[in-house]
Amino acid sequence: MKKDIYKEVPENFHRQFQKTLAGLEDRPSGRKRGHKRYGLILAAAVLACASVTAVAAGLMGWHESLSDHFGTKKELEDKLTMEQVAIPQDAVAAGGRLQFRALQAVRTDTYGYFLIEMTVPEGITWNGDIMFETCEVVDREYGCTYGFVQDSFADGKILMELQVLYYEEKVSEGEEILVRLKDLVQTEETQTVACLAEGKWEIALSLPAEADTLRFYPKEAVTLGEHDLYFEKVDISPFRVRLYTEKEEAQHAVWGHLAYLTGVEYKDGTVVEENGMQLSMSGHMDETEAFCFEIALDTAVDPDKVCALMIQDENTQKRISLDRQEQGQKEKTKTETGAGDKALFAGVKGDGKIVDVRLLYVRDDNVLLEAGQSIWLWDVRCGRSRQLVSLEEYGFSWEQGAQIGVWKEQIQILPRDGSKELYLYTITDHGMETLEAEAFWPWPTYETYKERSRDVKEIVPQADERYGAQAHLAQWKDETAWYYLYSEDGTIGNMELKTVQDDRDS
Repeated sequence: MKKDIYKEVPENFHRQFQKTLAGLEDRPSGRKRGHKRYGLILAAAVLACASVTAVAAGLMGWHESLSDHFGTKKELEDKLTMEQVAIPQDAVAAGGRLQFRALQAVRTDTYGYFLIEMTVPEGITWNGDIMFETCEVVDREYGCTYGFVQDSFADGKILMELQVLYYEEKVSEGEEILVRLKDLVQTEETQTVACLAEGKWEIALSLPAEADTLRFYPKEAVTLGEHDLYFEKVDISPFRVRLYTEKEEAQHAVWGHLAYLTGVEYKDGTVVEENGMQLSMSGHMDETEAFCFEIALDTAVDPDKVCALMIQDENTQKRISLDRQEQGQKEKTKTETGAGDKALFAGVKGDGKIVDVRLLYVRDDNVLLEAGQSIWLWDVRCGRSRQLVSLEEYGFSWEQGAQIGVWKEQIQILPRDGSKELYLYTITDHGMETLEAEAFWPWPTYETYKERSRDVKEIVPQADERYGAQAHLAQWKDETAWYYLYSEDGTIGNMELKTVQDDRDS
């Protein structure tokens, strides 16, 4: 019976083959390429790929601690080893009473991970208060952090995880990184009390190759909160997901909204569980100045197997189906949908007067305001609102000297003058904490809040009952503009968010 060798070829062999072939064909040649030469190049490409596969497969088996750190299984580990994303280390350093042996390394999108075995001097009882006085990369502007693997101390040795941080730095494959450790000390509540081993140790480490990143295109828009958000493309490596979309629309959709990555789904239906950072905290411009949500993965994934991403949207799980397509293929256009009809502020009477509304904060057309003894988050663009805090439940009273401070995604509430308790509400996770007012009030941010607030008549001299009671300096957008509320008939139901330039002398 013939052996099916195709099944033994790794899924990513064709990509490795194409990269090798492209590299060979790019080399200058003084002869015109003929069929014979092309055959030699093809054979060389196959041989190069096969050699890498064979050597890598027999060179390194992953240490258990390495597997635990990245949450990997053997199939993915073999693939990363074949691609030289994971490689063995052979550095040894000794001196004084300490010895180090570098074991293995893995390169992620933002840091190099190194597993190192340290021999502990005799007579030392190992505990969690032992650390190095300094840990740094020599002659490089890279960050460096380390930690000892819990419960790994045995036979006078302990495992150390060391990470070299080079985010957005161009670091070459195989680059040697020299890490210096100084003085092993025993501490107690961060105060140095004893030096266990004095000296400096320099460990020469070699950085693996970069992992492949595959590009996907979502099949449809996904609704986050009240917005239909379309991701133009999604880039996935074993250690990172980037979701690209329009900056203003994306920031508007996720601000004050709890949405985060919970899983990466494979084609066979299995799901790699993740606990990704909230989208509202991960959005930024990438190195090409394109906006994306970038999420580092807790558990490494195999991009070749991915078919969908799972997003937790408040209390609802959303699935983003993905197609892997040629990069040159035309990308889909954004889906347009209507906002729908909904009462502006449920629970506030339709004849409520706008003069009873207090403007607290403005960012990207998201507005925080107090109306009807509640704090509301108002999405001006789609005309939706939701209640965040019922001030009535906390005995809040403006007449008795109550105060509110707002800073980014936190709201500080002092129910009345002289109150013993102060409340801190976090918009992103809807959490409310109770603090001792005497210890925590006044907040520095409340002073900032007062500086940014004005009576609307100071900003709009002709203001009357059709205007909100307070104007607020723009947050995050135009720092020279004042926002205020206006209603043609003076009612809350018809109010609009308006802006005027600040003409005061700076």
